[in-house]
Amino acid sequence: MTNIVENNLKKITKGILSKESLNELNPNKIVSDSVISSLNNQIINQLSEDVYYIYTYIYNNHSIDFDIEDFEMYINDDLINEVRSTFNYLPTYLTNKHNLLIEYLNEVFLNLDEIAEDLDLDNITHIKMGEGDSHNGGKTTLKIKCTSKVFFYKPRNSDVEYNLNNFINNILNDYGYEINNYETFSLCEDVKYISPTQEKDIKTFFINKGILSAVLYFLHSTDNHYENVILQNTNPYFIDLECFYAPINKKNQLYLVSDFISNLDSSIFRTGIFPVAISNSYMNISSLTGRKEKVINPFYDYNSYEVKNNKLVSKKLNVYTSDQENLIKVDGKIIEPQYYIKELIHGFEYMTRKILNSKEKYIQLIQGVIGNADAKLRYVYRPTHVYERVLKLLKEPFYMLKKDNAEEAINNIKKDNEPELIFAYEKEALLQGDIPIFYIRDRNLVLGNGKVIYNYFEGNLHNQIEKKIKNFKESDLKLEVDNIKKSLMLSDFNSERKTNHKPHETMLNSPLVKMKKIEEKIRDRKHLHVSFREELAYLSYVNGYLYETGGAILASAYCNKKITDIDSSFYDLIIKIKDNKLLHSEDINITDGLSSYLFIIFSLYKLNNEPEYIEEIKRTINRIKEMDFKLLNIDYFGGLAGALVVVNKIYDFIKTKHTEIIFLKDDVFSIIDRIKDEILERDFKILGAGLAHGLSGIIFALNETQNNFPYMNLSSTIKMLITKEDEQFRENDNNYIDPRTGDLAGYYLCYGLPGILQSRMRLSKEFKDDQMIKSSINRLVNNLMSKENNYIENITLCHGLASVMDLFIDAYNLNYIDQPTLSKLSAVLKKQFLKVGMTYYDNNINYGLGLSGFFYTLIRLENPELPSILLLDC
Repeated sequence: MTNIVENNLKKITKGILSKESLNELNPNKIVSDSVISSLNNQIINQLSEDVYYIYTYIYNNHSIDFDIEDFEMYINDDLINEVRSTFNYLPTYLTNKHNLLIEYLNEVFLNLDEIAEDLDLDNITHIKMGEGDSHNGGKTTLKIKCTSKVFFYKPRNSDVEYNLNNFINNILNDYGYEINNYETFSLCEDVKYISPTQEKDIKTFFINKGILSAVLYFLHSTDNHYENVILQNTNPYFIDLECFYAPINKKNQLYLVSDFISNLDSSIFRTGIFPVAISNSYMNISSLTGRKEKVINPFYDYNSYEVKNNKLVSKKLNVYTSDQENLIKVDGKIIEPQYYIKELIHGFEYMTRKILNSKEKYIQLIQGVIGNADAKLRYVYRPTHVYERVLKLLKEPFYMLKKDNAEEAINNIKKDNEPELIFAYEKEALLQGDIPIFYIRDRNLVLGNGKVIYNYFEGNLHNQIEKKIKNFKESDLKLEVDNIKKSLMLSDFNSERKTNHKPHETMLNSPLVKMKKIEEKIRDRKHLHVSFREELAYLSYVNGYLYETGGAILASAYCNKKITDIDSSFYDLIIKIKDNKLLHSEDINITDGLSSYLFIIFSLYKLNNEPEYIEEIKRTINRIKEMDFKLLNIDYFGGLAGALVVVNKIYDFIKTKHTEIIFLKDDVFSIIDRIKDEILERDFKILGAGLAHGLSGIIFALNETQNNFPYMNLSSTIKMLITKEDEQFRENDNNYIDPRTGDLAGYYLCYGLPGILQSRMRLSKEFKDDQMIKSSINRLVNNLMSKENNYIENITLCHGLASVMDLFIDAYNLNYIDQPTLSKLSAVLKKQFLKVGMTYYDNNINYGLGLSGFFYTLIRLENPELPSILLLDC
């Protein structure tokens, strides 16, 4: 079917164009007739893509019933005239694009003819169009084959690439590739991909990648994506170094730039070398790890068509990036950068310190890479995907009916208070099928049509480079090294592959010191953090999520108060979290919702007796009161049960102490009563065993409610739920069935024995089966003391070793084991640590699935009086 559709598309496209006044390719002595014929075919192929949706519409709405194989016979003058009259803007759009492409190619022929003798260019045998985006009237990079050589023709000079090659060649021997530069165009060598295969060369490559990354970072270079770099032996060659970044003058900012965005823009993430995500969409096109893999939540849908009932029916496609020539491959297998993080960072640190040790020298050298202060260099005004979405929309039949409709497709990209000059140019470019292009020139923003917005930027690129190097400190270097590590965490989590490694035994040493370092990162507003949401990891500001940095904040506060006896307020940081609009969940849950935030601020208020939190507690309770509980899940981690435990903790505190928040008592009771009623109305049959998302979470929440309000008569429900959950217990295996798989659960806090026992230990005497708890703990102790205990797979608090540690700390606190047993178990579990694995992204500082939860649990082993945070002790 594909060939039939393609042929029909070309026939319709040619038919429409045949009735227009078209420019033609001019013969040239170094361009053969066969090359001209090939280019004409490529132009038709390119333009026929703009007719695809209209072709589908015509086929599906034709008055005659026929098979798709027979449609070609109906493509005649009558049909072409009908298309032209119905879709009035289509002929204009196609003709304009056609003539611009012809005009550009004729310009290329003339340029090549003028330099052919100087460069000893022989006959051109092939020209491939479309080696990049189209700008400025169809101008795009071309791949040109001659009899004796292959090169890329760029419709701009390549001064920056040429200067960078010379600069790097003074640091790395024999670095560079051939560039022939002219005023308005350049010819660049077709760099051949050659992967290193020896370990020594692989390490050298990653060191060199780190060196180049540091240079491009200080150069304010951006958009260095995977298609713009080619690997050749130990060198990464950046072959398309055209985009640069500069901060916008505040008077030209359309909205207040948050600390988060400001920190992101000034970091290594801005280079495009390192993988990054800041929204629920992820497409890894970074030069460090980008490859062919699935795009998560693409910015717009991609569709193909299939024949059903003799109609072309739209079919949504999974979107994948493509393989490029940026990664090392040995015997066909990609060598993951995570395994060479040491070399990558070494290169980055080496070059950065080289620059910092001779700041004045390198300011001039790096400024020299971009040329004069008023050099015209490309600037990304708006993300390319925004323009691509508009160009895709323009192909829809409605927008081709008339020009006014086409303009309507463009209007929605305009922002409030945006200069009319910019939008007018964007419309002009998009209506001719181009991606709009912008430039930095001195402090000015230059539009692709030559118009200028003066003093748009804070300073020119020379100013920005000087400022960056002069102000850069050792602490900034540590920050960027940390960002490199985070970029690889993002890439690892968001990819279809996972990089595993063994944790180092030094992780067991000085956990209190490590927690303090995590606290310092959390307090430093320059730090970006990795946040995890279901299938996607992305960068965020420090957040109030118990599962992530919020849990780390609370753990740090407990360590400061109860171990080091330091009064350390987190109030200013918490208020900053509240004001941050990027990440604050509107859900109720205790992992990353309002109850999580409420529990943190209540715990900090209670811990340090800080009345400043009272207004924030009140505000959050009022927000929860306004929520429609019928729309929410009921489980402990993800819904109402966890929230019910939190508000019961607050109510118990109000009830038992004369406090400053007694005025909230009625509101808190109202929430408890509503959540309790909502939970009791739900169907428990859908829940299996488990604390986080199973019956134990419900049991735990109802038990807390029964303790505060015995008259609510929840006993029979609690007992029924315990019986139902215990039906999933497998005596021989001393564990519960995982409702997600139907197999035995892992020894996790989320699912499985540890979390269930931790909640059961906290039940009232009426519901607590001490014999079952003691038996399960003793069997688990004996199993751990034996050598056959290979069921713990990683180190985290929710899914690994720290889950079991946390259980035994609770067992000690609640008198199920004694101190000698806890000490023995601590030693055994620390030995077990050396056997378990970690994914690379486990190195994040978050609480539930990161290092802060693990370190806090190690601290609790020595200080068991510290509360269990995910069990909502406070």
